[in-house]
Amino acid sequence: MKLAIVMLFLALVALPVSLAATSNDYRITQVEVDGIVATAANTVYVERSETAAIEIWFEGIAGNSSVDDVRIKAWIGGYEYGDIQDRTEIFTVEPGVSYRKVLRLDIPEDMEASKDYTLHVEMFDDRDNVEKEYVLRVKEKRHNLMFQDVLFSPSSLDVEAGKMLFATVRIENLGEKKEEDIKVTMKIPELGLSTSTYIDQLTTVEHPDDNRDDETSASTEEMVLKMPENADGSYTLVIEASYDRGNQVIKKEFTVNVRGTTITPEESAQLTVSVDKTSQMIKQGQGIVYQISFSNLGTTARTFKLDVNGEGTWARSRVDPQVLTVRPDGTGEMFVYLTANEDASSGSHIFTVSVMSDNKLVQEINLRADVSDDSKAAASTSDFGSFRKGLEIGFIVLLIILVILGIVLAVRKMGRNDDEEGEGKNYY
Repeated sequence: MKLAIVMLFLALVALPVSLAATSNDYRITQVEVDGIVATAANTVYVERSETAAIEIWFEGIAGNSSVDDVRIKAWIGGYEYGDIQDRTEIFTVEPGVSYRKVLRLDIPEDMEASKDYTLHVEMFDDRDNVEKEYVLRVKEKRHNLMFQDVLFSPSSLDVEAGKMLFATVRIENLGEKKEEDIKVTMKIPELGLSTSTYIDQLTTVEHPDDNRDDETSASTEEMVLKMPENADGSYTLVIEASYDRGNQVIKKEFTVNVRGTTITPEESAQLTVSVDKTSQMIKQGQGIVYQISFSNLGTTARTFKLDVNGEGTWARSRVDPQVLTVRPDGTGEMFVYLTANEDASSGSHIFTVSVMSDNKLVQEINLRADVSDDSKAAASTSDFGSFRKGLEIGFIVLLIILVILGIVLAVRKMGRNDDEEGEGKNYY
């Protein structure tokens, strides 16, 4: 009798579980993964770092009641760092009506690849549930690098103008193929700053090369960018890695804050900056000079530097002296030397000279250089040479004429003198 009671109790406890395995009100009719019909007999391929679309078709069973609090959940087990899942909001299923819901599962980049996982699709309410299971084959992409970490100094990305920003980038290979000659670039396009380095090679996590001591991840050498002394504000910093012969590129963006310094109006009133010419002509391959003069009306000495920007694509520049100190109530000059490239395009070119004093921006001067084409200059020189040669020949001819005229005049004068002498003689 006691045994029969125990058996009855166990049956009653197990009854809800058994009933919960099915539902009389709804059923799942089909499941697709990225457009491929999943069945108990096949395995569906998905890639790491992609989002898999799980489409579930289901229907309410005719002749039964509507169910108001139904939900569908899809999930994959076996990921080391958490659950991979998605679920719908609560909805109603009516008898004899077919439905479709779409769930999305983000396959992590670092999920162990070349391995089968179980996809669970569960439809349930507060009383019943229906569950289906399918096999997913998770594979790595053929080429797939990712940034593991980027270390900056200063770490706050708050840099003073004129100071250095350092960065070290660590990259991991999560792809199927070993990657070589990985070019890593740090740049601030708005400031025209860029620097690059290389990682020689990275083997794969899933298929390491046992015959070599290769690493699946590596850090770059320390890269450095010097902030311009006239920079001030927030700029976009881009970390970029190109690989697979440049066909693959990954990017990551940060914001760097550059604390620029500008002199106060009171300081500005004590300084006078002037330039001798704001526009000059220049020939290809030749140079010109701009003189910039300073007057210090203050009570302390001021140190000046010049930054030349905007000429890099068509000319070369240098500043002499590189640093100038002007005493109180004193003056001084600095010179900007500009040499046009041999292939500089003809026409007007604008560039900027930033005047800095004690790491503070004093003034920005816009200068212009009008580049003339060498061939036109040569033609002009040739024309001038021909004109000059003509003048020289004309001068020689004129000189000869003057010499001949002088000789004639001299001969005539000598003849008159002889006549006068003959008339003065007496013969007896």
